[in-house]
Amino acid sequence: MKRMFFAHYRGNRTGWLPGLFNRLTRWGLNSVYSHTELVVCDEVPVNKKGIGYSSDLMGVRSKEIYFDAVKWDFNEVVHQEDAVMRFDAAIKQHVKYDYLGLLYHSFPVLARLLLGFRFLAKRTAKRKYCTEAVYDYYFDSKDGWRFDPANFREMSIHIEKEHGYF
Repeated sequence: MKRMFFAHYRGNRTGWLPGLFNRLTRWGLNSVYSHTELVVCDEVPVNKKGIGYSSDLMGVRSKEIYFDAVKWDFNEVVHQEDAVMRFDAAIKQHVKYDYLGLLYHSFPVLARLLLGFRFLAKRTAKRKYCTEAVYDYYFDSKDGWRFDPANFREMSIHIEKEHGYF
C-alpha cells in the first residue's frame, strides 16, 4: 500500500553552490529546514529511496531520491492520489521555479528593498518554490506562497497529530 509523507530537508547538498544555497536559505529563515518534498513510497523512507515531488531550480518535478536519515525529517499524511495527479499536470506544463518567492521568504527585508513589495505581491501560478508546490498540489490550493520550509514543518506536525499518525 502506498503511503505519503511530507519530507523536510535539514542537510547540506554536495558542491559549494548547492551547499551555500541550503545554508543561506536556512540562515534567512532562521530554521534547520531549507527544502520540502512530497514523498510517495511503501513505508517511511528513512535510509531508503522514495519518489519525491517538489520544485527545484529546474522547476516542478518528480524524481527518485535516497532519503538519508541524517538529512531528512518526515511527517505522514493521508495518501491523496489527486496530489500526484496535480504534480504530474504541473510537470507537463513545465511550471518553473519561483526564485523571487524563495527570496521573499528567506530574506524578506532584502527582497522588499531590492524588488519592492508591490512586485512581490503579484504572485502567479506560473512559478512555484518547493514548499509552495507541495502545499498547493497536496491541498489543491493557491495559498502555498504563505509557507516556507520552517513553518510548513510546524503545520505538518499538527496534521500528523490530527490524523493519528503520531
